[in-house]
Amino acid sequence: MKTIKDIKSLKNKKVLVRVDFNCPIKEGKVVNDFRIKKALPTIKYLKKQGAKVILISHLGRPKGKRNNNFSLKPVYNSLKKYLPKTKFINDCIGEKVEEKIKELDLGDILLLENLRFYPGEKQNDPEFAKKLANGKDIFINNAFGVSHRKHASVYGVLDYLNGFAGILLKKEVENINEQTKELIDNMIDSMEAAEGIGLAAPQIGILQRVIVVKIEDDLKVTINPILIKEKGESMAEEGCLSVPDRRGLVKRPEEIIIEGLNEEGEKVKYELEGLKARAFLHEIDHLNGILFVDKAIEIKDEESE
Repeated sequence: MKTIKDIKSLKNKKVLVRVDFNCPIKEGKVVNDFRIKKALPTIKYLKKQGAKVILISHLGRPKGKRNNNFSLKPVYNSLKKYLPKTKFINDCIGEKVEEKIKELDLGDILLLENLRFYPGEKQNDPEFAKKLANGKDIFINNAFGVSHRKHASVYGVLDYLNGFAGILLKKEVENINEQTKELIDNMIDSMEAAEGIGLAAPQIGILQRVIVVKIEDDLKVTINPILIKEKGESMAEEGCLSVPDRRGLVKRPEEIIIEGLNEEGEKVKYELEGLKARAFLHEIDHLNGILFVDKAIEIKDEESE
């Protein structure tokens, strides 16, 4: 995984940072700033290195329209408790934003307005992604909780900027990798796993976040899934994989195509054949797991739809 620490020089670089500031807000104030505090090590590191830091995030579900009830202004006020000189602008793209970024000095921090005020964010619109990336030098993903989503601020910007993992994202992935290893050790010989039953999972759930594909004795592919297509009866949603319950109410798909980001943060696409079983780890509100398959075939760009 390419991380923020792999960048040789950040001085005077305009760095676009995807953070997860989707904080609970009541009466115009952040009532729990846990997500803000978790992002601070990455932001402070960039500041210390002399970067010009541009923070982007979503908040709630404004449905692609400007709605002051979902403004990031309260988040800005909370962030200033830790980084007093942080600046804010009430938009995330456009000439005014670009002019504001040009005014930044070394180590300055600018928080942009809610990405989801524009429908192009959730639609992964190339033009919106291009506008987000315009004038920036580097992209840092520090928002693990939304990294499985095929949105412009997570996925689309990678067409225009080199991407790296932030300190928080790296830590989260390492935690998942440790959990996955433990999962393999505990469940690889499990009769239930061999029968394809989702362990420690709800009766019917969805698999998100991280998928490890196991072929024979080797772990071949680790993917942070963004788009999953299933053929055959299933309950798959975009970016999710259906989980059969103990009564077999959801049949295994005949074929699975997974599109997402690998451990290096690069876009990958695989066709999985011969699904034998699934094993799962339930982590907070997401499921991480292993797919046992016969074959994983990488689909190159020229072969993609």
